[in-house]
Amino acid sequence: MLGPPVRALKPERIVSMQLIFARALVAAFAMEAASAAAQSSPAPRGAPTPPPHESVFRGKTWISANGTNDTLRTAEAGGWTLVPKANLQPDGHLRNFRWERCARPDGGCTLLNAIGGYLPTISDTGAFIRVITNAYLAKGNLLVGVAADTAVPVGIIKPSGKPDFAGDGPYIEGTNVGGGMLVLIGTEARLQVGPWINAQTFTYEWQRCSSQEKGCAKIPGQPYATYRPAKTDKDWWLRAVVTATSKTGSLSVTTKAVRIE
Repeated sequence: MLGPPVRALKPERIVSMQLIFARALVAAFAMEAASAAAQSSPAPRGAPTPPPHESVFRGKTWISANGTNDTLRTAEAGGWTLVPKANLQPDGHLRNFRWERCARPDGGCTLLNAIGGYLPTISDTGAFIRVITNAYLAKGNLLVGVAADTAVPVGIIKPSGKPDFAGDGPYIEGTNVGGGMLVLIGTEARLQVGPWINAQTFTYEWQRCSSQEKGCAKIPGQPYATYRPAKTDKDWWLRAVVTATSKTGSLSVTTKAVRIE
């Protein structure tokens, strides 16, 4: 016996079924591709998502002095002005600086009324000064992050005061002749500055004198700690002026004159 007659599908019904099959095939391919990508580069477990304000500039704030970039560890009261420095990356942060006086390097801090730099005073002696950089990350008018970075505190020490020599003072070292000190033509006279306190730099001036204590004039072009007399210096006297300088002052001392032979 023949079976029931086969009914022919309408054209629009065939098109609809083809569309359904094509969509299912595309979805299957998409799911397979996503699964393969996940297996090839799995996300690390426990790795937090970085917040939009993650601080990539921690440890980039320091305290300097005047126009230098050197990091200060100590500073004299009444000496240089402390200046905040910050190398914040990436740029685009709005920043301000907060100065604090601390009883200890790691705490006990109070806010200082300082904008920009800070000049330590005598009352700061023994304390520690630190600066905190506050950075604000904004997108348009929206604040999306805040971060802070603290510089290493600077210990404030007593002012060094003006320099002074601790001993007999500077003298000229020449040639010992018969128990006396002379400077011989063609030999080198050397200036011995002796021990000093609070002296940071020295400058020198040599003078030619007509006698041991009078008639002295500067010898030009001789800013060094040594001098070699020429033949024209014979029978003159030689002395030197030593000037010691610190951050808070200077002191000049003149040596005894030595005869040139």
